Amino acid sequence: MGMTAVAMAQDTTDPSQTQSPMQGRRGRGQQQSPEQQLAKLTQELGLSSDQQQQILPLLQDQQQKIRALAMDSSLSMEDRRTQVQAIRKDTNSQIEPLLTDEQKQKFEAAMGSAHPGGQGGGQPSGSSQPQM
Repeated sequence: MGMTAVAMAQDTTDPSQTQSPMQGRRGRGQQQSPEQQLAKLTQELGLSSDQQQQILPLLQDQQQKIRALAMDSSLSMEDRRTQVQAIRKDTNSQIEPLLTDEQKQKFEAAMGSAHPGGQGGGQPSGSSQPQM
């Protein structure tokens, strides 16, 4: 938990850019570090230390894949964008099973608001009750 506190203390993200932690593509193309993403997820979803330890490697892997895409000059901007979206979707699908039902609803809501009309939560979660 000490590392999370340090990551949260160092998070100097502009509050106007507090979109979902998995959506680091806004704002001059800067990507949050996996530790910053984890700190935001922890804050927004109330992750346990066990969940944090399971999710951090997924975020680190996502970052490595996205950086490799950024270095691939053979891809068009549109191809890169499509592949980044696929990587993020894959990472999110690996994170969801690690969450409680309440955390999943918050996570899906955050993903849906980050993707208006997009790929956020295409399947029903069994309950249609809105959650805070």
